[in-house]
Amino acid sequence: AGGRPIDSLVFREGPHQLELGHAPGWWQPEVEKLDYQLCYLKVKAEENGHLAVEGNRQTGFTCWVAADEVEFLKWSDFLLTVHSVEPRFPEDQLILKAPATEAEPLFQAGEGYILQPKEVRGEWLRVEVVDEDYQPVGEGWLQWRAGTSLWVEYNLLS
Repeated sequence: AGGRPIDSLVFREGPHQLELGHAPGWWQPEVEKLDYQLCYLKVKAEENGHLAVEGNRQTGFTCWVAADEVEFLKWSDFLLTVHSVEPRFPEDQLILKAPATEAEPLFQAGEGYILQPKEVRGEWLRVEVVDEDYQPVGEGWLQWRAGTSLWVEYNLLS
């Protein structure tokens, strides 16, 4: 980790929002919505005060950044900041009464409900279940990962 810089990013304050003043040609982060001041990179590894980040979501190009130059959130913390999640396998993922695979099923996860994260407990995410008019339907637990495999998609804004 570390070594000499290969390029840099320059952000500047535009007339209405944050703008990207300079970026290398390979720059394609996981999320870049500067009108909402959002720029997210996937972290692949941590080592000696540096983070290996995916700088191009299409090619998987990875580079190192100093950890003290960015804000780092683990998946379990990040998911609590998003608007909602959706199961990757809706036909197989149920909203359960408790955070355990043998728990009583409450909802089929892919039935048009909006799942808003409230708590993370290991591989389980407690979600508030609301309908499309944001009226509460209930709450329950959704398995959000299995080992290192992510089982949910996230929606940052809505």
